[in-house]
Amino acid sequence: MLTRAVEQLYVVTEKKTSAKGEENTNFYSGVFINYLKSKNSWKEEQLTYEFGNPKRASKQHKESASVKIQEQFMSTPWQEHNIYMLASASKLWDTKQGNAIEFGNLIHEMMAKIHTQNDVEKVIHQYVLQGIVDE
Repeated sequence: MLTRAVEQLYVVTEKKTSAKGEENTNFYSGVFINYLKSKNSWKEEQLTYEFGNPKRASKQHKESASVKIQEQFMSTPWQEHNIYMLASASKLWDTKQGNAIEFGNLIHEMMAKIHTQNDVEKVIHQYVLQGIVDE
């Protein structure tokens, strides 16, 4: 899973390797393991990696900024990109894909409420109390 980064990108992925310890680049984990190996940073036993500066890069704005609206768009039709759209979300109900989307949306919702490390436990506790996630 990749967060929709505003200031920082967080990557959460399963460690998927073959019996020989080889990564499969068809999965996010394989792509990241491959990247770490290219930087000579991969360690089989290590599960957490951090890069860059954890401090906020931009100033936090308290007041709302004016928004410029783009009035003209140039694009190609979605049909030219082999994209298929479902007419209704109900076609995803009770499917693995629908459950994955719902879980991803929940994680994004929770992450949006986390601004510092101190918020993590509070946000998780709030969702447990509401019965949205279990312990």
